[in-house]
Amino acid sequence: MTNQLIPQNWKESLSELREEIGETVDRWISRLKPEQRKEAKDALAKEDPFWNPIRFGDGPRVEMEESEDAIKVVAELPGLAKEDFQVDLDDRYLTIRGEKSGRSERKEGHLHISECSYGSFTRVIPLPCEVDRDKAKAKYKHGELRLVLPKTESAKARRIEISVE
Repeated sequence: MTNQLIPQNWKESLSELREEIGETVDRWISRLKPEQRKEAKDALAKEDPFWNPIRFGDGPRVEMEESEDAIKVVAELPGLAKEDFQVDLDDRYLTIRGEKSGRSERKEGHLHISECSYGSFTRVIPLPCEVDRDKAKAKYKHGELRLVLPKTESAKARRIEISVE
């Protein structure tokens, strides 16, 4: 039996809580104006070290933009091949999951430097509205995943004519 600092059932509960908090924060940030999003993310990472997705390996950094017709998502997945991750679209959630395993070695003078990075990740992103899964498009190039998720007709904003009396 190995000694564990945190019992397994606590780990699972904490992981679920952290995921729920992350989803709530992601929803809050996605509602901000684009110029405010980076400022909010930076403030969170600076003020609360617990909220630094890169430090804790929760998944890729993601940027989301909503237009009248679609939601555009850009996710950073550096060093991964297309086969290393998958994207799922379910109801109003986008899930990016994958596994990274890599090793880099280099020599600098008399030093031999070897760095390894291993681990799986999952990032669940709540979407602000329904999207048409059949028309969703994804492209992956140079470590950047770009998704275009067209809104359903019922999710698109409608202008209401106002009559003057």
